[in-house]
Amino acid sequence: MQISVDSETYIDVAVFGSDEGIPLLIINGTGLSWGLWGEAAQVFAKDGYRAMCYDHRGIGASARGVTKITMQNLAADALAVLDGLGVPEAHILGWSLGSCIAQELALAHPDRVTSLILANTWHRTSVYQRSLFTPFQHLWSTGEGDLAWLSQSAASFSPEFLEGADYEETMAMLAPLLPSNREQAWTVSEQWGAELGHDTSERLPSIVCPTLVVAGEQDLVTPAWQGQAVAEAIPRAELVRLAGPGSSHALAWERPQEFTENVGDFLARIR
Repeated sequence: MQISVDSETYIDVAVFGSDEGIPLLIINGTGLSWGLWGEAAQVFAKDGYRAMCYDHRGIGASARGVTKITMQNLAADALAVLDGLGVPEAHILGWSLGSCIAQELALAHPDRVTSLILANTWHRTSVYQRSLFTPFQHLWSTGEGDLAWLSQSAASFSPEFLEGADYEETMAMLAPLLPSNREQAWTVSEQWGAELGHDTSERLPSIVCPTLVVAGEQDLVTPAWQGQAVAEAIPRAELVRLAGPGSSHALAWERPQEFTENVGDFLARIR
């Protein structure tokens, strides 16, 4: 379904589970379409949640519009999704870029957020991250999407996965979820620009909803110490640090059962 944000922008949304399910909004990361979360959303739906996924503006089937892409404006899009679906309050699961959007949503509209699950997250872009994000942004802005994705995947997946037998097959499965034209590639570069400017470090202590942070020891994009810093900044936040093979930036897909079980256990405790 499509939800109108303004006269020039609409957001493509997919909903898993019944309308009576507990609302769970899943906010995706940089550049990829919501289909990345299809399997996880179905798991949550079977557990009684109404799992809602969507494409960010300018990605997948969502229209770009003219609004500048900032973390605050992307949070406003997430709010528009909740409004369009008639959801007054929801648990929010954000991964990577989505985790930053979730932070901004909880800070701006605490009454709309039941809880936060922040996967592979950070509160202030570090010097190290700038050295990583800036080339990604440049490659997408110049239309070199294939090279940009190759670089991103090398940073996002674990060494075991990159050298494993399933690598080529998985990349082929992900291909339809990637930007498919020059306009979408430019949108991804804008998303990286928003990430370069991300900083909630001084504001996170004002978040009062139950929060779970999931970090991976092999994560090169958002190192585990940054997830720990987020958990320490939010009062009473819980931290899960996964270690060993698959504890990468893409841990939700390399270790899906462990990821969904940790999220499910957290949500069950706060119902």
